[in-house]
Parts: sequence; structure tokens; C-alpha cells
Amino acid sequence: MLHSVRAQEVRFDNATITTMMEGVTARDVVTLPFRWDLQYPGHAGHANLEFEFMKAQLPPAPWGLYLPKIGTAYVVTLNGAVIDHDGSMEQYGGEDTGKGPRLIAVPDELVRSHNVLNIRVRADSGRKAGVSTVVLGGWTETQAQYWQYWRFRTLGLIAVVIFNLLIGTLCFALWLTQPGYLGGMEERRDPLYLLSALAEFCWALRVSDSLIATPPLPWPVWGTVPVLALGAWGCLTALFCMEVVRWRNARWAPALRAWMACLMLAGVVMVTWGLVWGVPALVTVWYALTGLTFLVFSMVFTKRSFGRGGTLAGRLLAGAVLLNAAVGIADLVRLRTSAGTGDVSALYYSSMLFGMVIGYIVIARFRSASARARELLQTLEQRVRDKEAELSASYAQLTEQSKEQARVAERTRILRDMHDGVGSHISAAIRQLEGGLSPKEDVLQTLQESMDQLKLSIDSMHLPAGDINSVLANVRYRMEPRLVSSGISVAWDVDWLPLISRWDEKATRQLQFMVYECISNVLQHAQASEIRIRAHQEAALAVVTIIDNGRGFDVESGGQRGLQTLRQRAQSLGAQLQLRSRPGETSVEIAVAWG
Repeated sequence: MLHSVRAQEVRFDNATITTMMEGVTARDVVTLPFRWDLQYPGHAGHANLEFEFMKAQLPPAPWGLYLPKIGTAYVVTLNGAVIDHDGSMEQYGGEDTGKGPRLIAVPDELVRSHNVLNIRVRADSGRKAGVSTVVLGGWTETQAQYWQYWRFRTLGLIAVVIFNLLIGTLCFALWLTQPGYLGGMEERRDPLYLLSALAEFCWALRVSDSLIATPPLPWPVWGTVPVLALGAWGCLTALFCMEVVRWRNARWAPALRAWMACLMLAGVVMVTWGLVWGVPALVTVWYALTGLTFLVFSMVFTKRSFGRGGTLAGRLLAGAVLLNAAVGIADLVRLRTSAGTGDVSALYYSSMLFGMVIGYIVIARFRSASARARELLQTLEQRVRDKEAELSASYAQLTEQSKEQARVAERTRILRDMHDGVGSHISAAIRQLEGGLSPKEDVLQTLQESMDQLKLSIDSMHLPAGDINSVLANVRYRMEPRLVSSGISVAWDVDWLPLISRWDEKATRQLQFMVYECISNVLQHAQASEIRIRAHQEAALAVVTIIDNGRGFDVESGGQRGLQTLRQRAQSLGAQLQLRSRPGETSVEIAVAWG
């Protein structure tokens, strides 16, 4: 048994080892650190390492036993007494105790003049099981070594995982909230943000495996996840680099993407086969292919980025990629072929530089896109303001034209009403006078009707839209004196009626002339002594009725011009017109729906 002795510790360099594998027991001497996968690749089993030391070699108590790595599960005994244990010694594929350093207190009462220290481990295939260098010494000294390595091995990796998750989350958030593409630019999301986010998430998964003692999936199924996450990180990183230097549409780009897809598919097969069926060489070969692929890519990318036309972002990225590719190759040689206990990949830490560069590029890209979007929005806003000013000017012009058209239309209406109503009555009066046969009373009546028509035409200019009450009030004001002077008594039975919202001023005037036409017919033809005008509400209808006690007429006669005019006006209003007549009573009912 050989070991080195320093002032405050005993460091064991070798041990007597007894292995138990597939029912076969073997005994040998092994040099520390001991790596099970290098000695017995593809097999699981148990190993018992025995160390001897003298109490005189130790510094004064208290003592501590420091092991940078031990696993996959272990039991530590001193002179036959268990001083520490962790994990199941029988259940393969369970908890992995080698995910961090161990510091074990050594009881004073167990230490004799001559001592035997036994470390028994359960070794799972493909999980880097084994025992590192074993240090026995003063508690203060071994504790200091433990915390120093713990900060590097555990706390450092926690920081790396958090860093990568933060960068990944930032990139993913930018991908979700990127300002978009306006105008003639592409309307799809920029894939650079998503590629960087997925790459950082994959790397965080890979690094976190070095901290997870109890896998979320059964081993060796879980063992394939971090290995493939490493490959995915490399592929996504390469695609990210291609986006940065605009290689996406290069002639050879589809071939490279196809190769990376094949590499990932091969990884699923080779890594699963290597871990599940105990052929670790397949995992090593896949690591080598992946590392070689990205080393060649990084060299080409570096040459392109530092050549003519290269950008600062491309050069920073090239430097980070080349560094990580070189560190990854070195890790492959050290971790896959060396028995060293340092199972922490240097790539875990060097990748932080790459993450920083990604963060810088993504933020710079986002700021540039945001600035372009703001410029486009400002241009768009200016165009909108100019268009609004142009539209406002056009609207003002159209408004003025509309007002002028309304004035012209109103003048035209008044002229038409005067021509059709007042003009026709005056023309009739002139013919009566020229003929010399009409009594003076007939001529006077014709002129009076002309005056009534003129006044009602003027009144209609100020009628509120849809107001039946105003219509009836105007007609009463203008026509009741005529009726009374003609010996016709007038009875008004009018309720207050709401406005008809769908009517405009034109429709309201049509109703006024309908009522006027009915009263005028009574004056001219009915020979009545009484007229009743009613207005009331029936369900959803406003009903206006004019009733006289005159001689009546034939409502079926289609040749009477006044009846035709009434029917045309009612049709234009969407009103229901009902005529009833017999000697002694004639009624005209106009019913209008509210809606």
C-alpha cells in the first residue's frame, strides 16, 4: 500500500481492489484515481477498495476524509465500522452519488494505531463511476479543500445553468416580442432569436446533468438526454452562426443542415445503443464525429468572419466558437480516455463566453430591428398625418360642396313645389279670368289655394325630421281658418306622437302634403260641413286619419289625379294608405311604422 504524506494529510495513491462483476470476483492493485468505465467498459458491478494507514501519519484530531468523486453509490467503513454511505448498493441505475464532492467526518474513537479504510462502490455502466484521489487529514484542511472544489464543481455549474437559462429566456422573449417587419420587409419572425434560445436551453440541460443526482428518467434512458442535448446545442449554434453571417441561403447550406440532421439521428441510435447495451465506444465515436464537424465548421466560420467583409458580431462569435470547439476536443480526449477525477468539462465554463456573445448579438440585432421599426413607424405616422391633412381638406371641400348641393336641392324643391302647386293654381286662376265664365268665388278660391300651397311650402323648410306633431300643427295653423270660413267645422283629436327616426325632412314634407291634399279635396269637392282630423298610436304604428261628412266618391276609380298622388306619396314613405268613402262619410287613413 503506497500513499503520500504531507504535514496535515495522508493522500492515498493506490489501493487493493476487489471487483465483483457478473458473479466473478477478482482482486488486484489499482492506482488512483480509479475509473470503472475505463477498466470494465460496458459492464456494471461492485468494487471494494482497501487502504491502510498508521495513526502516527495523521495530524492531531479532528479528522476528515475528503473525496472529490465517489460513486455511483458507496459505503465507507473504517476498521469495520460504517462512517458514511449514500445510494443503494443493489439497485443499478438509481441515484448517482458522483455528482459532487464528499467530506466525511472520521470519529476519533475508531482510529487505531493500524487502520484499514474500505470504500465499496456500486458502479453503473456509462456513468463515470469510480473513486478519485482519497485525502485523509485534519478537519480544517480537508474542509477547506472540499469547499474549494465544491465552489468550482457545484456552485460554478449552478451559476452556468442559471446564466444559460437567463440568456435563453431573454432570447425567447425577444423572439416572442420582436417588433416585427413592416413595409417591404419579411413578415416572418427572425429565426436568430429562437435558435439562440433553443441552443441556450439545450446547453442548460446538458450542464444541469452534472448536478442531478437522481435522474428524472430511468438509467440509461436518461443518459442519452444530456448527450443528445450537447449535439443539439452544437447544431443550433452552427445554425445561429449561419444566420449571423447570412449563410442561410448559401448553396452548401442545405447539405450542412442535412448532415447535422443525420448527425442527430445517428446520435439517437449510437448513444442509446452505447449506453443501453454497454458499448461506450459508440458514444465516443459519436462525440468524435460531432466534435470534428463543429471544429471544421468553426475554422471555416472563423476564416469567413475575419476575412474581407466580416463584421464585429461575426468576429466575436467566431472567436467564441473556435475556443469552444477546441475546448470540446480537449474535453473529449481528457474525459473519455483519461482516468482523471475531474469530471467537470471545461466546456461548461468556456461556453459562458459564447453565451455572452450570443446575448450581445441578439440584443444588438433586436435594437437594430427596433430602430428600423421605429423609423418605419415614424415614416408611416408622417404619411398618415399627411393623408389625414389631405383627407381633411378634401372633406372640407366635399362638405362645402354638399352644403351647396343641399341649398341647390332645396331651391329646386321649392321651385318645383311652387311650379306644381302654386304655379298650377295661378295658371288655373288666369284661365278662369281669361275665359270670363267662372264666377268670382271660384277664381278667389283658386287663388286662395295657391296662397295656402305657397305658405305650406315655405313652412316645410323648417319641419323637424320625423315629427308628425309639427306637420299637423302647421297644417292646422294654415288650413283651419280656410275651413271655418268655408262653413266647415273642424275637430282635432291628436295625441302626442314620438319621432319617426327613419324619416328625413323630405319624408316629413311628403306627409304634410298628403294631409294638405286631403283637406284641399274636402274644400274643393266634398261639399262637407264637418271634418275630423285624428292622430294616435296603434301598437307599432302612428295613424293619421282625415274624416269628412261630404258626398263621397268612388275610391276604385283610377283616373283621379289626386288619389294617384296620395298613393305615390304613401309608397315613397313606406306608409299604409286606406281610403273609405260613401255618401255622408269619407276617411283617409295614413299608417306609418315606427321602425
